[in-house]
Amino acid sequence: MPLVATNNVHFLRPEEHLHHRVLNAIRTGSLLTTVAPPDIASTQAYFKSAEEMRRAFADHPEALRATLEIAERCNLKLELGKLIFPAFPVPEGETPFSYLWKLCFEGAKQRYRPLRPEVLARLTHELEVIQKRNLAPYFLLVWDIVEEARRRGIPAVARGSAASSIVTYCLGISRVCPLRWSLYFERFLNEQRGDCPDIDLDLCGARRDELLDYVYKRWGAEHVAMIASFITMHARLAVREVAKVFGLSPGEVDHFTRRLPHRPVREI
Repeated sequence: MPLVATNNVHFLRPEEHLHHRVLNAIRTGSLLTTVAPPDIASTQAYFKSAEEMRRAFADHPEALRATLEIAERCNLKLELGKLIFPAFPVPEGETPFSYLWKLCFEGAKQRYRPLRPEVLARLTHELEVIQKRNLAPYFLLVWDIVEEARRRGIPAVARGSAASSIVTYCLGISRVCPLRWSLYFERFLNEQRGDCPDIDLDLCGARRDELLDYVYKRWGAEHVAMIASFITMHARLAVREVAKVFGLSPGEVDHFTRRLPHRPVREI
């Protein structure tokens, strides 16, 4: 790898340095005047233009050329709009769907004694929808993670709309019987929608990294990624947090925020 010219970018434009300072003061619970210098980037940490970079690295034009070469080599093309799952290994003679069907009915026999007609009807319906959507590998992937957690003694259970599925219940992913609580499967997976169902797992925080390591080793780093969460603030909270870093008293903050609606800032 040759010498490469780059910039430590923390904000887009020079005038956004104040925004950067305010956000870091909020993050660290500090006043704007007392936030620690290591938490604040330089005023030069904005996205510089090509001309600004040429001036900054006038003595090293080869470093700028190397930057362009790297940019030109970054030509990854993602196939969007299509679900792509890793090939889940199943026993010989089985397909992902037939194996999922087998696991579900084995789980149903353990959880429902006897297997009532309404249980069979609901389970068959859900599996038919999963087959039409080609989602069997997805359910097997989640089942594998939960099974590994169980083998290691790590608490793991689904929450949210996944509890509306008898498939997740029979697989041991969820601990809630949707029939007992009259939960609608369509809230979790609707045949008419094209999006992938979302199965959220609550894991033991103390051993979460252990299970993540298993997932990376099981499927390979090239098939695993962490999903980012972007936190936004509604108008009242945004004003309250910004006012605190400027040192305003709680009374002054309340005077402003009580007049603001509970909506995002951009909608006001």
